[in-house]
Amino acid sequence: MIFNSLQIYSQQVTSIKRIGDSAAEFAIPSCHCGEIYALKHSWTNLNPGRRFFGCRKYGMKYGFFMWLGSPVSNHSKQVIVELLSKVRLYEAEMKRAKKKEVQWRFICVIVIILCIVDLF
Repeated sequence: MIFNSLQIYSQQVTSIKRIGDSAAEFAIPSCHCGEIYALKHSWTNLNPGRRFFGCRKYGMKYGFFMWLGSPVSNHSKQVIVELLSKVRLYEAEMKRAKKKEVQWRFICVIVIILCIVDLF
């Protein structure tokens, strides 16, 4: 199934390497640089959770990628985007809380130092 969808794109890929035995065989394309593509997930709002093959150097030197499978349904997109926004809000809140924690630790250290200095 995967191999059939990759055959369509074989003109864009230098080579395709087969992995596994004949019963569970599938293909992983390799880039023009010789690296085997890594299976990655898109987390953009347009393609949340959609899988694609991309060069391990994707984003640095090589920009080629190839979608795997069909796009996510509109309902799934909506659910994933909402969950991602909640996760991002949570991560931002955690970052703010850690920053406050560092500030409070610094204040506590200063207060302890002032108390020790005042004793002498």
